[in-house]
Amino acid sequence: MRYFVGDVPKQPIVIVPERDGTPIDLSTVQFAIIYVDGIALNSSIVGGAVQGAWLPGTPFAEEGLYPVKLTLQYTGGGFETFEAEPVVAEDGSTGWHTIVTARGSWSNQLEDVPFYELLSIARTQIETYAPELLDDELPPLRYRQAQLMQARNILNSAKSDPSQSDDGSYFLLRPYPLDNVIKQLLRPKRGVPVVG
Repeated sequence: MRYFVGDVPKQPIVIVPERDGTPIDLSTVQFAIIYVDGIALNSSIVGGAVQGAWLPGTPFAEEGLYPVKLTLQYTGGGFETFEAEPVVAEDGSTGWHTIVTARGSWSNQLEDVPFYELLSIARTQIETYAPELLDDELPPLRYRQAQLMQARNILNSAKSDPSQSDDGSYFLLRPYPLDNVIKQLLRPKRGVPVVG
């Protein structure tokens, strides 16, 4: 699930709890509670799923990942807690890439949570290296482009492993995060005039 900071969700969270890929029989469950970021939602069992109704107001005061957990209390005693995929809350007013804007420039198969994490890490690295922006200044286009390029580099570096080629020789692909192309986008070098 993906929202923006300040959103007030209308649709409930729906979780189908599973154990080792097999859905849990909810007929033996006395009650179920879905927690988002530690706050209990009004939850009910509907068919083979648990639905959690959002509380009034926005649950997303700031950008980030909001952890989701489900607790099942069984009839006759015992309970279990399950983790579900976190809810992503993005701040679309910062000028940096969101999942949607990044996907418009880069088609990848990542799910929302890992893609958000990748963009967030790349943004932090760009902000650390690039000249500092004023408090109310939006990042320029070159910062946004560098964020996307850095996210690709991080993803590629995670995928590369020493491997053996078909002819038996070894090779190693070494992507260098924050490479020279990205650095040049953020801190362009000026040409030095040559007197001849």
